[in-house]
Amino acid sequence: MILKEFGFRTSIWTVNKHKTKWNEALRLTINGFKMMEKWNKEIGFSNPKNINKLKKLKILE
Repeated sequence: MILKEFGFRTSIWTVNKHKTKWNEALRLTINGFKMMEKWNKEIGFSNPKNINKLKKLKILE
């Protein structure tokens, strides 16, 4: 996985979506506070909801 090549700790798993037309979906998580800081520094967030959460956690000012 490309994120692991760049030093991110991640988890990925399959989720069954019985109520939708999709048979299954993949979920990806970035694990840990330091990984969230790394993501913000190297990639960043554009969704205002996520930016506000980072401000509450004092990752962004």
